[in-house]
Amino acid sequence: MLAPDFCDQEYTAEVLRAQGRTDLIVDGIARLTVERGVSEQIESETPPPATILHSFAASRKAYHRTSRTIEVRGEGVVTVPRTKTIRGEQHFLYDVIISQRGPDVLVAVPYHRLAESFFVRIDKALAGRRAVYERLDITKLVVKLGQTGVAEVADVSGTRKLQIGLTRCHVAYSDVQGGSRDLQHLLMSGSQLGASDVYRYVVAPILNPGSYRLQVTPILLGFSLFVDGARRTSAVTDRHGNFKLWIGPGATRVQRLFSLLDAIGSMAGIISTTSNLPILQSRAISEAEAERP
Repeated sequence: MLAPDFCDQEYTAEVLRAQGRTDLIVDGIARLTVERGVSEQIESETPPPATILHSFAASRKAYHRTSRTIEVRGEGVVTVPRTKTIRGEQHFLYDVIISQRGPDVLVAVPYHRLAESFFVRIDKALAGRRAVYERLDITKLVVKLGQTGVAEVADVSGTRKLQIGLTRCHVAYSDVQGGSRDLQHLLMSGSQLGASDVYRYVVAPILNPGSYRLQVTPILLGFSLFVDGARRTSAVTDRHGNFKLWIGPGATRVQRLFSLLDAIGSMAGIISTTSNLPILQSRAISEAEAERP
C-alpha cells in the first residue's frame, strides 16, 4: 500500500509521454532516487493498469519547515523527513511518486521548491530517451466547459455519467485598447464555479473575445472528475504542464489522475505535448498554493 511520509498534502507533479520505451523513462527517473520501494500494480477504471513506485529524493537542502513524527507499518514511529548520510554528508529524504500507465508517466514530489530542483535533474537524465511533457490548453478547456463550467465527457464503459467541472480559475486581464489597468488578476475557487453569476461574467470575454475590450486569459485552472454526480478526483494545472494534486494514503488518488486526464483527453484539442520543461515556467502555480509544513 502506498504510504508516503509526506501524506495528506499537495504534491507538485508533471506528466511525461513516452514516444519510445516507457520502461526507459521510468528507469531513468528511478535511478535518481534512493531507498526505492516495491512497485505496486493497480487495476485502473479503464485499462491498462497503472504501476506505482514510491521512492525518495535525497537533498542536502531542507525544503520542509519543521520535522514531524509518523507511524510507519513495520517501522514504528519515524521522524520525517528521514535522513541518510551520502558520501559523508547528511541528506534529507523526500517522497518521490512515480506512476506509469500506458505511455504516460507521472512524477510527483511534496514541495514545489523541491520540484524546481528534482524535475530539472529528471529532464537532464532523460535526454535522448524520447520523452515529452503533457500539458493542457486551459483556454480551450474553459471554452469547452462554457459558462456552466461543466461538460459531460465520454465513458468508454458506457455505464457511467462522467463530467469535468471547474473548481478553481485564475485569470489575467489586459486592456487591448491600452486604457484602464484597474483589474489585472482575478482568482475564484469553489465546488461548482459555473453556478455563480460572477464566473459567467468572468469567462464571457474568453468565450466571445471579439465582443469585449478587456482580454481575459486563464493562467491556472482547478478541475474535478465527477462520476455519476460524485467528485472522484481533482487537480490544478497551469498552461505549461505543471500539476498539483492531493496525495493521501493508498494509490487511489494517483491512479485516478490518469482517469481525469483520459476524460479531458476525450475533448479534442485539449491535451498536447511539449519538449519544454514545465517547472521552468511555474510562477503562477507556485504562487497559487501555499506549501504545507
